[in-house]
Amino acid sequence: MNVPDGVDPREFALQLAVVSERLDERSARATQRMELASLQLEQRTAEAVDRMAAECARVAATHQAATEARARMQWVLSAGLLAAALAAAAWASVAVGSARRELAAIQRDQTLTQAINRADLTLCGDRLCARLDGGGDGPGVGQGEDPSPGAYRPIALR
Repeated sequence: MNVPDGVDPREFALQLAVVSERLDERSARATQRMELASLQLEQRTAEAVDRMAAECARVAATHQAATEARARMQWVLSAGLLAAALAAAAWASVAVGSARRELAAIQRDQTLTQAINRADLTLCGDRLCARLDGGGDGPGVGQGEDPSPGAYRPIALR
């Protein structure tokens, strides 16, 4: 490096040494700041990674719990549907049995009604009388009634 004209080379060297020392100090401070910033960035990154890992673990646990709850709900719903199906089948069986009994009673009533419709019945005062096949002096012939065949006779009360 050339010394400028009119400047003492020792003084120039001294000034260069001072400038060099200040540059070294600034460089050292800049290096310290960079190292500090790098360390802080590294710490913040580590904290962010830790938070992210914790959040991932929480999400995984929540997902697992939701999956288990869904499976339990499906089992409960399946059991409920099975119970409802069994109850419906039992009710249907009872309803069919009741309908069969009612149908049998209706058939008996129909047979009785048809027999009554085919019979020769009439009212004798406040009682029901029927004309019987055959004749003779059987029970139920009242006074003044014709005991001959074809005559109406009172039907016995229950």
